[in-house]
Amino acid sequence: MFFKSWSLLIGVVFLVVACQHELEIVGKPRVLIPADTFELILEDFMLIEAFTRSKHNNVHDYYKIMQKSGNEILRSHGVDSLRFSLSMDYYAQKQELLVEMYQSILDRTKDELTEENN
Repeated sequence: MFFKSWSLLIGVVFLVVACQHELEIVGKPRVLIPADTFELILEDFMLIEAFTRSKHNNVHDYYKIMQKSGNEILRSHGVDSLRFSLSMDYYAQKQELLVEMYQSILDRTKDELTEENN
């Protein structure tokens, strides 16, 4: 009985520890893309993604186009994929800031569409 209780306790502790999901805290990278530039890159990604989704239903084509377009967007901003990834990981931890960036992009896009329709 004693062995069974300890085995069960050890099993439960192992299960709890193994199932814990904690976000890895990412420090500010030395090559962090400034927030204003990062927002412009996100905007370009969002516009290309929306356009690509509207034109291509095939997932394989969509993936190839997005990968090529994404590389071009980063190149046009003078950023490589590693720097973008490190910056995205950092900004993803700053959710309020990231939400503000996305909201700003949506507001600008909405304003641009309103101007075009008038």
